[in-house]
Amino acid sequence: LLSGCRWISSIDIHPSGDHVIIGSLDRRMCWFDLDLSNTPYKTLKYHERAIRSVGFHRRYPLMASSSDDGSIH
Repeated sequence: LLSGCRWISSIDIHPSGDHVIIGSLDRRMCWFDLDLSNTPYKTLKYHERAIRSVGFHRRYPLMASSSDDGSIH
């Protein structure tokens, strides 16, 4: 996968195996749809500081990220 992120801090794979999210220390979360390509489907920049954790919900189509700025998106 080509994330474009400089420092990867966390990664999670959706239970279906079709999606991957990567959190990085450069404040980006990259969402990959593995059925489409090896580049990010969407890059999200909602945090003001480094992302420390990302995760998919096991039952619902939701994902979350937490950051050093104290916020969860």
